[in-house]
Amino acid sequence: MENKKFQFAILSLLALILFAGQGCTPLLYSPSAQAVPVLEEKGHLKMGAELSVPNPLYDLVASGNQANMRLRGTYALSNNFGAHLETSISLDTSDYRTYGGLGLGYFSHLEDNTFFQLYVTGRKGQVDFNGSDWWARSFKADYTSIGIQPGVGYETERYNLGLFTTFKRIDYSNVESNITVNDLSYLVEPAVGFSYSFGKVSLDAELGISFELAEKTTNQAYFTFGASYNINTRKKVRKPARGRGN
Repeated sequence: MENKKFQFAILSLLALILFAGQGCTPLLYSPSAQAVPVLEEKGHLKMGAELSVPNPLYDLVASGNQANMRLRGTYALSNNFGAHLETSISLDTSDYRTYGGLGLGYFSHLEDNTFFQLYVTGRKGQVDFNGSDWWARSFKADYTSIGIQPGVGYETERYNLGLFTTFKRIDYSNVESNITVNDLSYLVEPAVGFSYSFGKVSLDAELGISFELAEKTTNQAYFTFGASYNINTRKKVRKPARGRGN
């Protein structure tokens, strides 16, 4: 029953992302991968590279812009605490977005092959773009963000599938723009993350959406895919807990 509830939650979030997050109006903030990779035990190091595309249906089909590359490393300091470092660079010089970030948090592997994690994350970056065609606007600013990210999911020897939500505050500074913008934003960013392991190498994907709480702006979805290399990993399958009737 619990597994069916989790599957329903995954499918509901995917539907929400695909139907609510495909507006074509560019946002000042462009979402990218949020989920901190799932760690196993002390000493586990997971290094990876990902391509992140905001507003995937529109950007991949219509313009192909705003894509960025994220490099990340996540390390288990103990069997329950992890550290995360990341950086991202834009692949489009006319729509330049870059940041560096870090995270510290707690993770735990529970019964019935489930996991829970809670991270505090921070990013510092820059946005610089000049609008073209009908969206003739320009915006340049530095920004700092801080967020808290709970995550739960299901895992087996080969894969893990999780629900992650980031609650984030963004502060803009050194703003140069021909439009009026707020210096402060609050966001909620739910996402579905999936990772499939081939031994030390895993393939990773994430689909999420960014909701701006204060501004009446278009919600924007994002899709991320990439690969990771794992060091000191010992994937263990946790047997389902025995209950009545087993």
